[in-house]
Formats: sequence, structure tokens, C-alpha cells
Amino acid sequence: MGQLKGQLVVAVIWNTTIAPYVLFQHCLQAGQLISFPNKNF
Repeated sequence: MGQLKGQLVVAVIWNTTIAPYVLFQHCLQAGQLISFPNKNF
């Protein structure tokens, strides 16, 4: 039971922090390919 709860916590952390960050990086790289005007990041 404790292990299941730990996996749930990991899943929540993944979905709220890592997944959006990875998505953001992908969007950033795609934007740079189309000569994205905002290159401050």
C-alpha cells in the first residue's frame, strides 16, 4: 500500500513539473526552428 502511494506521488510530481517542462523545451526547440522572435530563454 505504501509503495502504491509512493508511485502516485511520483506520478503527480511528474505530471505537474517534469512533463510541462519537457513540453516547454519541445515548444522552444520547435520555435527556434521557425526563427522564434523570443530568444531570451
